[in-house]
Amino acid sequence: EIYYDPKLINYKQLIEVIDDTGFEAELISAGEERNKVHLKLEGVHSNEAMKLIELSLEALPGVMSVEIDFLAEKVLVSYDPDQTGPRCFIEVIEQTGSPPNLYKAKLYQPPGLGGPDRSREINRYKKFFLWSCIFTVPVFLLSMVFMYVPQVKSQLDKKVVNMLTVGVLLRWVLSTPVQFIIGWRFYTGAYNALRNGSANMDVLIALGTNAAYFYSVYTALRAATSSSFKGTDFF
Repeated sequence: EIYYDPKLINYKQLIEVIDDTGFEAELISAGEERNKVHLKLEGVHSNEAMKLIELSLEALPGVMSVEIDFLAEKVLVSYDPDQTGPRCFIEVIEQTGSPPNLYKAKLYQPPGLGGPDRSREINRYKKFFLWSCIFTVPVFLLSMVFMYVPQVKSQLDKKVVNMLTVGVLLRWVLSTPVQFIIGWRFYTGAYNALRNGSANMDVLIALGTNAAYFYSVYTALRAATSSSFKGTDFF
C-alpha cells in the first residue's frame, strides 16, 4: 500500500516506476476510491449465496458498507484500511462456502474508475501464444517425433553444408522468431530488473533460453564448417 501526494505524483507514474524495475503492479484503488475495493466473484450462482457473502463481509471489523451486484457477481466494499483490507475480504469469501473454497474472489478494477482495460493485453498475449505454437509445435515434431519415423528421419538427416543437416537448419529457422520476437518481453523485463540491481523470472528465462539457443547456434555453425563434427542442438 502506497500513500502519496496527488499534487506531486499520480498512480500511473507509480505503476510505471514499478514496471521499470522489472515487476508488475496492479491498481487496487486510488483517489476517492482509495478506501473502496471491487471484487469479482466466481462460483456464486444464487441470491442466497450472495446474501451470505454480504453478511460475512459486513461482520468484519473495519468494513463500513458492502454493495452487491447480483447480476454481474461483483462486490464493492468500503473499509477502513487501518483495520482490514482486500486480502481479508478474499479469505472471508473463500471460507464462506461449504465446503471451503467453493466460492472464489479476485480484485477487479473497472476501467472507468482508473483501472486498466485488460482486454487488449489479453488479446495481445493470446496472439503471441498462437504464433509461438505455430513455430514451436513443428520444432517439437522435428526433434521428438519425426526422428522415430524412418522415412522422414532420412530426409531430415540429409546434409546441407558439410555436417549441417536439414533437421538442424529447420529447427534453427523455426526457433529464432520465438526466441527474439515473441520472447522479446522477457529481454526487456530482464534488462529493467538488472538495471535496478535485482533479478526476477525474466532474468532466469532469458538466461536459460539464451544458453540453449546460442549453444545450438554454435553446434550448427561448427557442423556447417566441419566435415567430421557431430553435436547435439537444443533448439
